Amino acid sequence: MTAFRFRPVTPHPLLRPYIAKMCVFESSGRLPPEERKLIVPNANLKLTLTYRNGIGARVGDNPFLQRENELSLTGLIDAPVILDSYEDEETGTIIIEFNPWVLTGVFSCRLRR
Repeated sequence: MTAFRFRPVTPHPLLRPYIAKMCVFESSGRLPPEERKLIVPNANLKLTLTYRNGIGARVGDNPFLQRENELSLTGLIDAPVILDSYEDEETGTIIIEFNPWVLTGVFSCRLRR
């Protein structure tokens, strides 16, 4: 059986107003179907850094792959996301959820579809 966990991380006090949630996802391999994580959409932007293996995600009929040592910023979506390890081996990903208003104050980019 694959062992996995979401370990919460407390952000530095100066970053707390900007960060809604921070955690580290770790697993010993690919998750069984009944344990694959369903991420429900919310208004938070997510920054993820996969430091071991990779993460496969599915949004509706669209598959996405974030390989080891890749960084991604995920915007607002209106569909649930299914997550699992890319390869059946140890996986580690840092996940930072920003408060919705942060994009305009921290990143110099425009919101678009």
